[in-house]
Amino acid sequence: MALQYDYTKVANHSKFNDLDHKDASRFAWVLAAVDMNEITKSNIDEIAFRLKFAEQCGENFLIGSLSIGLMKATLRSYIGYKTNVRTETRKAYMLKIMRMVENKTEAKINEKKENKVEKFGFKKEVISEGITAFTLDIKTFR
Repeated sequence: MALQYDYTKVANHSKFNDLDHKDASRFAWVLAAVDMNEITKSNIDEIAFRLKFAEQCGENFLIGSLSIGLMKATLRSYIGYKTNVRTETRKAYMLKIMRMVENKTEAKINEKKENKVEKFGFKKEVISEGITAFTLDIKTFR
């Protein structure tokens, strides 16, 4: 499904310049990343929490780090913004972020294992799915 957004109900949207329109269209991806479908007065704190939670876990969906005050002010300026993103619970969102952190951690661990094999002079060769050979001084071990 294509990501759809509507910012025609955002205050002063009729006065947006080209850069404002580009920023507004890109903002749909931020809401998609935090699993929220719209910005209302009542969910500003929740969106700010989700953005900061992701940042604390090493998954920043914004360019740079914003203070809470600046983040909330920016979010307030987008009240009325809507997308077709499915809103998830905080728990579901946090689990998604934790799975991302888990996958990155696993990848780092596996990367270090492979680097250690090469560090000791072994060369790794994947022969076929599920079969890996390590070669050292012309001898092959399987």
